This record gives sequence, structure tokens and C-alpha cells, in this order.
Amino acid sequence: MINEQPDRQDAILLMGFFDKENQARLVARDGSVIRKWSLDYFEHYPDAQTRPCANLEDTLAADAHGECRTPKGELVFSYEYCGTVKLDPCSNVLWALDETSHHSMVASEQGGYLTLGRNEWPAAEVAYRFPAFFQRPQMRKF
Repeated sequence: MINEQPDRQDAILLMGFFDKENQARLVARDGSVIRKWSLDYFEHYPDAQTRPCANLEDTLAADAHGECRTPKGELVFSYEYCGTVKLDPCSNVLWALDETSHHSMVASEQGGYLTLGRNEWPAAEVAYRFPAFFQRPQMRKF
């Protein structure tokens, strides 16, 4: 990556696999790491019974995706469809939502965060849960 604007003071957030672990890194334009968060799915969800993705066997399989940073230096992010976590600047868990969640998220003006969920229903329930998609339109007579 080439830094074409070295005089800018903003930083870049990189999320991915660094030094054999899943991490988020806030990086200055000169390449120096300002802050690093360790993203260990099993540390963030230690109880296998409440883990949104119980089938994961390796923390590297939990793809961190989507994020919001707070003015306090906290990081809110989603493990792709496997839960949402808020970390303090030192990687300590402030909270972990044990629900499947989408990677898109935004901070709400009223506080908190908005993200999409992911629910699955048996095929027999789909018409009941989404009736507008299964009702035949009424024909109007003129």
C-alpha cells in the first residue's frame, strides 16, 4: 500500500489476520500502529452454550467484519453472522451480544448501535411470518 497523502493526520482501521491472530489495528499514515485490539472469538464468547456460532472450531474462522469506533477509543464490531462485541481500548470485553448479526452497523443518534439480525424459520412458517409476499392481490373491477 502506498501512502499518497503523508501529511494527512487521520488514521486507517485495518481488520484481519496479523501475527497469527485475528486483530483490528488503527494505523497512522506512516504505518505505525496507534492501537491494536485482539479479536479472539472464543475469549469473547467463552460459554459454548450461548455462542452464536457453536460450530466454529478455530478463532481464525470467525471473520471480523463491520465496525464502529467510539470517541473513547472503544471498538464495536461484528463477527460475520456470529455476534457483536464491544471492546475497550485495551481489548477488554465491555459487552458481547450472543445473537447472530449482520456486518453492517451504525451508531444510533439515541445511543447504542443499529445492526441487522439473522433469523431462520422453518419453511412452513415463512408464509405466516411474511404474509404480504404470499397473498394474492385483489383484482379491482372497473
